[in-house]
Amino acid sequence: SYFESDKYQSYASTDGGVDPTTYEVGTNLTLTPFLHGLVGYWPLSSINGSGINATSTDLSGWNSYGTIEDATTTESVYGPTTTSTNCMSNRSTCLHFDEIGDSVGTNNNYGGLTSFSVSLWVNTSDSQSEATFWEAPTMFGKGSSGPSSGDFGIMSSGGYAGFWTGLHSGGDDYLTSSVKINDSIWHNVTVVNNGTSATMYIDSVSAGSLLTGLGLDNLEPFSIGARYDEGESACYYDATQCFYGGIISGVRFYKTVLTQGQVQAIYNSEKP
Repeated sequence: SYFESDKYQSYASTDGGVDPTTYEVGTNLTLTPFLHGLVGYWPLSSINGSGINATSTDLSGWNSYGTIEDATTTESVYGPTTTSTNCMSNRSTCLHFDEIGDSVGTNNNYGGLTSFSVSLWVNTSDSQSEATFWEAPTMFGKGSSGPSSGDFGIMSSGGYAGFWTGLHSGGDDYLTSSVKINDSIWHNVTVVNNGTSATMYIDSVSAGSLLTGLGLDNLEPFSIGARYDEGESACYYDATQCFYGGIISGVRFYKTVLTQGQVQAIYNSEKP
């Protein structure tokens, strides 16, 4: 038998475009879907169950199910809420993160990977701005103590998209792009790490790079909507600042290096 991420590698439709696993019709690029190297895919369109036992489906075939988390104890709803407002056109419902405690755990740290890609969609008006990069609202990430420790995160700061890494021997580093994403419309944010450098794309356009070279740590699993630190609770070192406020959808994690054409294909196939 095959994992879902392996099934279509040799059989996907193609019309000779930039990606052999993508079928392209004019300027409308449609994912078949692009599955080569996909080891985590959380649509975040619904929640299975309720309360502390609730989960969010992983459609990659690798069973990295999303665990619904909430750091607060006073809210009537546990974790992100399901909404039909402002969702992407290809999803009738989506998940809203409340900026004070909501997150989805992925159950996987992808430890040891030196090359990987992360792609996700966000819709936010969040304008939180923190003094240090690791305190900023986290869309996808995980933390560990010390410099060059193998952690990684995609965040926003003052409404600008950015990312940080502990994947370089010279110490931790971060990049805040010049692109604002807090305009309450959908944006695709992708980071591609080729083992030497990591490049951020916003709506398929390059927004800057950082040097890398080290592998991901094998400590905390990645989380969506917050950052969990090594052996600690979400946003342990910075109260509630690292919680994201807004909608996140279509989170994909690849153990491969996406090309610019593949980043473009994902953006064009799903953009509202």
